[in-house]
Amino acid sequence: GNVGCLMVVRITEFACTLPAGTPIAAPATIQMQLGTFEISWIELEVPDGPNGQVGFYLASSGVQVIPHVDSSTPVWMVTNGTVRRWDLSDHPNTGDWQLVGYNLGVLAHTVYVYFGLALVAAPAPTLILLPATSLNSTP
Repeated sequence: GNVGCLMVVRITEFACTLPAGTPIAAPATIQMQLGTFEISWIELEVPDGPNGQVGFYLASSGVQVIPHVDSSTPVWMVTNGTVRRWDLSDHPNTGDWQLVGYNLGVLAHTVYVYFGLALVAAPAPTLILLPATSLNSTP
């Protein structure tokens, strides 16, 4: 649309802890409220430890966004000791994000989510052209 964005002005971090014994059939949902910003990038850090026992995805307003899916069946990221980053454009900017995940292990595990946020620029003003006949030259 008519909305542009500026450079990153804020980096927000969420520590999303998935409790031990959280089943795939009933995953935990951790809310991440951002406010009104454009998301320039997202970075995920999974410290060493889960060893295949933890899977998760990112959602916006309850809909899976990363990794992208074309169906209602979730696709889980399963990783250990990694950092992943996505530069984004045209992603939802509702400010309502979630990490949804399971943890089949006996210890809680934390996924760190970092958002690079930019201000949302105001839309360009609307220019209305008036016909010359509607202008009055009389003071």
